[in-house]
Amino acid sequence: MTGPNPSGPSGAERGTRQNHVVGSVDGTVVQARDIANLHLKVHEAVATLPTPRQLPPAPSQFVNRNAEFAQLDGLAASRVPVGGSRVVVLTGGHGVGKSATGSRWAHANSDRFVDGQLYADFGASRHRGGVGVSDVLAGFLRALGLGDEVIPAGLAERTALFRSRLAGKRLLVLLDDVEQAAQVKPLIPANSDCVVLVTTRAPLPELVFDGAGVVRLAPLDGPSADALLRRLVGKARVEAEPAAVVELSRICGGLPVALRICGAQLAGLHADRPVSWLVARLSDEERRLRTLSRGEGHSLQAVFDDAYRSLGPEQARSYRALGLHPGPTFSVVAAAAGIGSSLAEAEDLLEDLFSAHLIERGTSRFRFHDLLRAHARRTAEREEPASNRDEVVHNIVSHYVSTAQRMDLAIIPDRLRFAPPLAATEMEEPSFSSPAEGLAWFEIERPNLLAAIQVAHEREWDAEAWHLSEAMWIAYNNHKHFDEAREVYALGVHAAERAGDPDVQARMRQQLARAHIDLLDFAAAERELNLAQELASHGSNPRLQASIIEFMGLVHLGRGEPGDAVRTFRESLSAFAAIGYTRGVVLQEYLLGRALGASGRHGEAVAHLRNAELLVDRDADALTYGRILTRLGQALLDDEDLAGASESLVAAVDLMRRHDALFYVALALECLADVRARQGDMQGQRTELESALAVHEALGSARAEELSELLRQLPA
Repeated sequence: MTGPNPSGPSGAERGTRQNHVVGSVDGTVVQARDIANLHLKVHEAVATLPTPRQLPPAPSQFVNRNAEFAQLDGLAASRVPVGGSRVVVLTGGHGVGKSATGSRWAHANSDRFVDGQLYADFGASRHRGGVGVSDVLAGFLRALGLGDEVIPAGLAERTALFRSRLAGKRLLVLLDDVEQAAQVKPLIPANSDCVVLVTTRAPLPELVFDGAGVVRLAPLDGPSADALLRRLVGKARVEAEPAAVVELSRICGGLPVALRICGAQLAGLHADRPVSWLVARLSDEERRLRTLSRGEGHSLQAVFDDAYRSLGPEQARSYRALGLHPGPTFSVVAAAAGIGSSLAEAEDLLEDLFSAHLIERGTSRFRFHDLLRAHARRTAEREEPASNRDEVVHNIVSHYVSTAQRMDLAIIPDRLRFAPPLAATEMEEPSFSSPAEGLAWFEIERPNLLAAIQVAHEREWDAEAWHLSEAMWIAYNNHKHFDEAREVYALGVHAAERAGDPDVQARMRQQLARAHIDLLDFAAAERELNLAQELASHGSNPRLQASIIEFMGLVHLGRGEPGDAVRTFRESLSAFAAIGYTRGVVLQEYLLGRALGASGRHGEAVAHLRNAELLVDRDADALTYGRILTRLGQALLDDEDLAGASESLVAAVDLMRRHDALFYVALALECLADVRARQGDMQGQRTELESALAVHEALGSARAEELSELLRQLPA
């Protein structure tokens, strides 16, 4: 589904529908050829499932790890029990090249995994000592072609669905920079044709005990370090001073990250110097550092310090500023915000740091190696006043806030917001031309956005924290990262409490309640909504007050309390009508239709859904219109108006298909199958169910298996 989904499918819509017992009733509303054309279009809309290709770019200037590659080859091809899995742990110390080795092997063997490669960087996702494995699974399921509407909320359910989707496939799962075995286990398919490759500094004995193979990566030996330096500085200079090359490798600890920095030094500003010159310089620095501290790591710090001092003033300032970036990666735009430069200047400075091997470059983003990030941050703390450091971090956080707000506006321009409107100058770069573009940016930047709101909360930049929480709400509603959303909304609540505005506090608690609803924790949602209601009663925003009442109705509906839901939605309908907010009225009429239908009051449900159909803006809110048509079709069917149900559902299928809302296409098709059955049209019922099955299979929905069984039971 490509368009925005402000409220998402209900629990009933995500769950399994019960098909009605067939009866023989006459009545059709569209010609048979129209139905045939419609089903043809539905099948055309169901795209072939994507083959994920998520590997990061292969590392450059990589020296052969032939022995390790041979071990990886052997373990990836080893025999495992039926239903077992191949897990390989690639382990080694900081900076030894685990990620590069894993990525290089994965690229070299990509043709073995014809169904694709999945990749998760746990270092990039890590925050507060842990990673949301459930969110990693959601990303994998989305990459495998599943719509957000069919991705379940719970970790166990996501794990089961992931393993089901990988059954019979030959696929590689590369999990980079893992810290705990618990992060890996839910991501292991029950399929011996798949391989899970884990890179880690930890030994992970639990995985080894369960049968995982282990490849230990040591620092580069002398010949390998020699080969890497040859590529960087040339054969002649390396061969001229073999003893100096050996000593340089010792100083660098055989770590590729340090050797590349030294090579960049000798190939760049000091291209006319011999290797021995750099060795002497680093040896002096190492001895100096040893006298200052009894700790270890003097050699690496000497390498990093020397490279840093070789930078020009602007490059050095940029290095310090980027070391303060709170997230794991940064775009050129984020770098410009932190450096305080134009985009063109930032591009040049990033290129200089990349050429010096002080930062790494991906397809369109940059990052530090962990060792260098720590060095850059320590350097900034040593050389920059606290006020300067605060200004850099604040500028970066402000960049993420303003860009997230632009994303929010691109997804739904007109919704209730409390943050002040963006100034015109702030809306220039970057911008989003569509909701899909905004959501794509959100998925890329999620780790940075989470880091930004955490930093804002810790430094008590409360306005920035709740502004960011507010802006991310609609994106989380579309892409269901439930646990992460709950953390973001909780930080928004804390910031709003410190800010003191009752309306803002109420709104943040309403957001947190929504996360609890998504996680089916209705008791927690009710507690937050009660607090929000009390706060809003002291505020001055009737639209907010009406919205909180609506959410309380969703709690009742989720709990299976349709009578209480009807009462609550009537209250929110009156509140929205009193302030003249038409879209709020439309949604309450729709929700009342749902609640009344669940109560068995089908005639009343039809009346409210007809009201929603008349009032909705069919152009600006097409997806809501399609959902109304689907629910109306179900209500008309329950009220025995088969002709009206067919007309509404055929229109819903066509509308949702045109907007690529395939999950809702499938819902409407299942309702149409019920209509055909009651009309006595058994072939029509089969046709509708087959079309619905095709959509569910494309979405990866668990409903596909149930429909397959139902079709097998139908008379031929």
